[in-house]
Amino acid sequence: MKTKDLISFLEEEKNKLIPNIFVIYMFTPNVYKVKMFLIKLIMVVKALFKRKISFQDIKHYIVNKNNKLYLKMINFIREEFLKYYRKKVGEEDNFIIFKGPVKGDDVLFHVKSIIIQDTYHVKDFVKEDSYVIDVGANIGIFSIFAAQYAKRGKIYAFEPASETFKILKENTAYYENIEVFKLSLGNENKKGKIRIFSISKGISTLVDSSLADKFSQNFGEFIEEEVEVVKLDDFLMQNKVPKIDFIKIDVEGYELKVLEGAKETIKKYSPVIVVAVYHEPSDKVKIPQLILSINPNYKYKLNKIGEEDFIFYIDKK
Repeated sequence: MKTKDLISFLEEEKNKLIPNIFVIYMFTPNVYKVKMFLIKLIMVVKALFKRKISFQDIKHYIVNKNNKLYLKMINFIREEFLKYYRKKVGEEDNFIIFKGPVKGDDVLFHVKSIIIQDTYHVKDFVKEDSYVIDVGANIGIFSIFAAQYAKRGKIYAFEPASETFKILKENTAYYENIEVFKLSLGNENKKGKIRIFSISKGISTLVDSSLADKFSQNFGEFIEEEVEVVKLDDFLMQNKVPKIDFIKIDVEGYELKVLEGAKETIKKYSPVIVVAVYHEPSDKVKIPQLILSINPNYKYKLNKIGEEDFIFYIDKK
């Protein structure tokens, strides 16, 4: 059977009389809370039955809010969905999205939040000639999605973790309007270290992030890599980038430092900024204070689609 792309497959599946339970969970953003609770409960029971999680995992999650249960459930849901997907369309290895194959352990979850739910409001703010900064690009799903809208623009994607960067580079190779950089962004130019957790290669943070110790406690075993940290202001000047229209930042507790290194960029171009604020509670106060100190004309709102992000924009009406 000819391979379909993931988006088309999900569109067809959700319209069936009795959709697959994993399709409902992955694809449908507006499921009633009671129904979603029941779906999650069924998936937890299935995972217990198949010994993918244990009662001990559940106990640690309830008592200590340990994230290992969540990560194990992500892997279980992905495995179950892949079995169903491959059975239906004959896909052996990778999902096919847009122009080429897309790899990565958590493709499904990125597709759900970034593309289907449009967490970062790409459809609202990214225009055909937009220049976009993707800080914390991970495996590139946001960059690929934004590239569909900024066809005459440019996407600059930053990902410091070696293994994740390799996947990012492969995933974005089909797109002439995406450039990728193995760099961290911060508030100074320096050599730094990034901590990458074994439980999921998608989870990493700089060692001087406020979340480094918390992540070590929650996720356990990790490796460290040396990385280059640069200020966005200096990167744009050195690479002669002509403008910036949109900045997306999700960097596991390093968001404030990235913004501090982008003050001149924000002052000069007044880009739309979508920044994650679910990592650190204090960011909900500190980040608006910083951005409004740079340009008091910004308006902002809290977006709770999938995760908590602030959207900063200039009302040009």
